[in-house]
Amino acid sequence: MIDTTLGAPSLSRSAGYAKLLASAPPGVLAHLYANAGAYRSSHGAAAGSQGLSGLLSLLAGTRSVNVSLVPAAASIALDADVLSAGATASPGGLLSASPEGARALGELPGESWLAVGLGNVGKTLGEDVTGLHTLASIGSALAGSGAAGKSSAGLSINGLLEGILAPLSALSANTAEAKRDFASWMGSAAMFASGSGLLELKGGIVIESKNPALSRTAVAKLAAKLRSAGGSVQAVSIAGTDASVAARLTGLPVVLDIADGRDANGQAKFVIGLGESSIAAALNPSSTLSSAPSRAAASASLGEGIQPSVSLDFPTLLGLLESVGLSEDPSISPFVPYLRSLTTLAGGGKSVGEGVERFRLVVGLR
Repeated sequence: MIDTTLGAPSLSRSAGYAKLLASAPPGVLAHLYANAGAYRSSHGAAAGSQGLSGLLSLLAGTRSVNVSLVPAAASIALDADVLSAGATASPGGLLSASPEGARALGELPGESWLAVGLGNVGKTLGEDVTGLHTLASIGSALAGSGAAGKSSAGLSINGLLEGILAPLSALSANTAEAKRDFASWMGSAAMFASGSGLLELKGGIVIESKNPALSRTAVAKLAAKLRSAGGSVQAVSIAGTDASVAARLTGLPVVLDIADGRDANGQAKFVIGLGESSIAAALNPSSTLSSAPSRAAASASLGEGIQPSVSLDFPTLLGLLESVGLSEDPSISPFVPYLRSLTTLAGGGKSVGEGVERFRLVVGLR
């Protein structure tokens, strides 16, 4: 404000900001504008992977974003409008209007209470993983310094997150070797979780393969990376897969199975799952979200013809956390009272024209 008072151009004169503001929905209570790309340019690429900028990269890649808060009687909507990716902008980020994410979500098991569909992760996985690490660290910081603890079952939120992200970090490493062995064959991806208790819990990360031969050999190459990082990995045989290993990683109470196989439509897929049952559910689900009532409800809550690429049922999530004692974990317990007031989360995107894409998140309220 001092600069503009002294004659420097104001934000309102920025063409990108003006375009985003003009596209904002009606009934807005507040706006949040950010430009992670500009921050990276002025502070360096390394700074762009940390703190708030890392979170912005998770959401919008390197694009400018204007988030509008739109309250209603039984929900709160966040409309994140971003400028379409240009030649120098990263198309990454969870706030992507790509139809690939919605399609990937629709192929997940129909009983999933958590589902996230992503676009071409061969180009964006590194940014997504960095942003997820940042999101976890911000959550711990908001919960209070030194927030760490374990449930009666020896589990901790941070330990689970680090264990789950370990193979993704290896897949998305910023090296020529990782780009050749992993990123080169990756297409769209999706994450899911189903089951209301630890014994029946299924979950995994499913990555579409554009080169079955490369994704098949990637199983052994990822196993070697995890083994060198201290994990215990051994070859296993899983029906319906062409290559598979089982990994025990620090922080995870269950075995992570890593496999490459084909789904019912013959599409090659690389799966990281919580046990063999998760691999089977990912490759050959008894039903899919494409025809599930939960997906139809998510689409209805989003409106404007937006197809969901994110869905979450909060009561099921909280019930699972409570069943294993993680609702008392210091990194999440401060947020539990607020989570109890929520019902569902739905998210999806579309193009609104004039070079602007919209990603809408709708949180249902009790």
